[in-house]
Amino acid sequence: MKRKAAVILPFVIALVLVLPLVALASVDWFDDFDSYPTGQDLHGVGGWKGWGNDPTFTAFTTAAQAASAPNSVDIVGNSDLVHEYSGYTSGTWTFGACQYLPSDLEGQTYFILLNQYDDAGATNNWSTQVLFDVLAGTVVDTGASGATAPVVTNQWVPIDIQIDLTQDTQAFYYNGVLFYTGTWSGHVSGGGIPAIGALDLFANGASSAYYDNLSLTAGFNTTDCEPPAEVSIELDKTVGTTAGVCATTDEIVVPAGYGGTDVYYCYEVTNTSDITLTHHDLDDSELGTILSGFEFDLGPGASVDTVAAGLELSATITSNTTNVATWTAYISGTEVMAYAMDAATVTVAPPTGVALSDFGAEMSTSLAPLWLAALLAVIVVFGLVIRRKIVMSD
Repeated sequence: MKRKAAVILPFVIALVLVLPLVALASVDWFDDFDSYPTGQDLHGVGGWKGWGNDPTFTAFTTAAQAASAPNSVDIVGNSDLVHEYSGYTSGTWTFGACQYLPSDLEGQTYFILLNQYDDAGATNNWSTQVLFDVLAGTVVDTGASGATAPVVTNQWVPIDIQIDLTQDTQAFYYNGVLFYTGTWSGHVSGGGIPAIGALDLFANGASSAYYDNLSLTAGFNTTDCEPPAEVSIELDKTVGTTAGVCATTDEIVVPAGYGGTDVYYCYEVTNTSDITLTHHDLDDSELGTILSGFEFDLGPGASVDTVAAGLELSATITSNTTNVATWTAYISGTEVMAYAMDAATVTVAPPTGVALSDFGAEMSTSLAPLWLAALLAVIVVFGLVIRRKIVMSD
């Protein structure tokens, strides 16, 4: 099959992105645990380690819960997991996290930030230390404010600590609501410094608490812990012999002939979900890549086809051909993605008329009675001739 693809884009389409707010910020550090295998021991991996650099206090990735698939980190039992930071001594920053607390969590688990940390413990100084007690139903600031709030279970909850190192302040937001405000360097231990030193996820012997999508970003931001929307699309691929229109069938028969037959493909995608999809890829097993990162806002229930978009996609068919197309629709920079596949078939018909190879078959079916009659006639005539010769010889 000879391939031809003329691509014409006669219009410009506005781009609207729906992204988590953290993705729009200047992200200095981020870990969603998805780059590690499920069940990964995190001590010594990705900057993580057990408290005091002791592997006894490690934690493991898990697929039991995840704000972004497939993994989160399971803070359970002996887990006292630390990640250090350096160079954060001025400016405004947001430390973001997604937390999942099961309603049957036993014990008290902690979320901690330190302005100074070292493995030997000589300089350790706590800025943030929040206790989560599911049995008591409370969240407790163990620092200067002593604030309490109802705990939220069985869902991913955003935690944002907005830190102003220049002004030496912090504001702790739990599930989108301001929980407490205070100083940064003196809120828990007192006598600290204006710096972000370390994160500590401390199980304190409790059962599993899960964290995902941890981030450190410049400025004051908020974290979106909603799981990616479930999206779906449908693809209808058709083929015909008329340019500039979408055919109504995905199977056609074309005549055989010198040079082949030109056919025209149309690809129609329909958004069958409730979210607008902004970018599109289209690949065909015979025509190759047709669209890559194509920007088009495909709203819920909406459809668009390649002919309407100004793409003429044709091929010269010389033999039977079935090609499969894959359309991928997504929101760039997020995990929102759906794909669909469809195929179209072109069959090349054999030449019209009786082929030489069919001659014997024709004789043995439709012409057989005529040949039999002719043969009998020859035998009769031959017999009469022989009889006449015999009579004359007598």
